Amino acid sequence: MRECLMDSYIEQQKWREALQVAVALKGQYELYYSTYNPFLGLHCYKIAKLLQQVSEDTAALKESMKLLDKAIGILSVTHGSTHHCVVEGKRLLYDTGMELTGRKVHV
Repeated sequence: MRECLMDSYIEQQKWREALQVAVALKGQYELYYSTYNPFLGLHCYKIAKLLQQVSEDTAALKESMKLLDKAIGILSVTHGSTHHCVVEGKRLLYDTGMELTGRKVHV
């Protein structure tokens, strides 16, 4: 039920609301799914992308990077390292790292 709500918020581009629901669901995903379950990997990827949409602070971007790293690790095992989600996740991870580096330089 919550997953449908999250997807509905994403469709409506209500990023903050979708993020709230996604974060609330994360604990359940970690409880019910194994470490390398693709649903967990994709969920971490969704949360990371949502954080990218709403984040304006360094802490949120760092959390996004941690979730991207976890998602990439899981999805590399379940989907292969050349899958578009893995490739896109690595690009997003790199871009976020560069953005954080730029913020440090301009502080």
